Amino acid sequence: VSVFYIFHEMQYLNLFLIFFSSMIYRDLKPDNVGFNAQGAIKLFDLGLAKELLDDQKVKEDEFILSLAGTGRYMAPGVWSGKPYGLPADIFSFTLLFWQMLHQDTPYKGLNATQHRRSLLMWKTRPNISKKIPRAVKKIVKKGWEHRPKKRLRMREIERRLHEYLHE
Repeated sequence: VSVFYIFHEMQYLNLFLIFFSSMIYRDLKPDNVGFNAQGAIKLFDLGLAKELLDDQKVKEDEFILSLAGTGRYMAPGVWSGKPYGLPADIFSFTLLFWQMLHQDTPYKGLNATQHRRSLLMWKTRPNISKKIPRAVKKIVKKGWEHRPKKRLRMREIERRLHEYLHE
């Protein structure tokens, strides 16, 4: 329930403006998530956030953008230098969600070169614990799909989490 509460708060406080608009955050990671004085969850360091402009658009959800973010949480398309868009933030959110579920760091023990090779060449993702319910595993797997078009949208993640918690 606390994971859903955190997701819900993030969505309506900060992520709503990013994931449901034409803004991409590009640096979602634990160090950039915290609490304000009232205890509400907030995103910090919006320095890499960028408005997605039509003149940067290659096709749907693909924009010509620079390499930006923290390697451990970057989507494959960002790492590869290909055009990317909002699904890159979904990938980062999913890694953060995995970290919350497992209380562990994704790709722990890998240096930047090993991580990049693992992500791009072998398409590996962190192992999902057998203790994680099947419905939640599906959300994680669909959120970090290698192909951006196959990733869930934030509204679908919210719907599935809500559905799971109210079964």
